[in-house]
Order: sequence, then C-alpha cells, then structure tokens
Amino acid sequence: MVLARLMVWAFCRAYYFAFYVIEHHVDPGYRFSGLISFVAYALRKDRK
Repeated sequence: MVLARLMVWAFCRAYYFAFYVIEHHVDPGYRFSGLISFVAYALRKDRK
C-alpha cells in the first residue's frame, strides 16, 4: 500500500512539473488544459 501511494505521488509530481514547464516555457500566451492538449497543440502547430 505504501508503494502504491508513493507511485501515485510521484506520478502527480511528474505531471505537475511537465505541465508547469510546458505552460511557462513552450507558449506562455496559450492556455493548455493538460498534457493531451499540449500534444494536440504540438501536432497542429506549423513547423517552419
């Protein structure tokens, strides 16, 4: 049970860190609703 709680806590921290980095450093003007939103944004963005 302790290991399961540790895994959930670690996943939440990693998700928060990834979301923070994406939101503040990729495109500060665009509001992402989550990591899936970022993936959709990255796939449709023009690569010039």
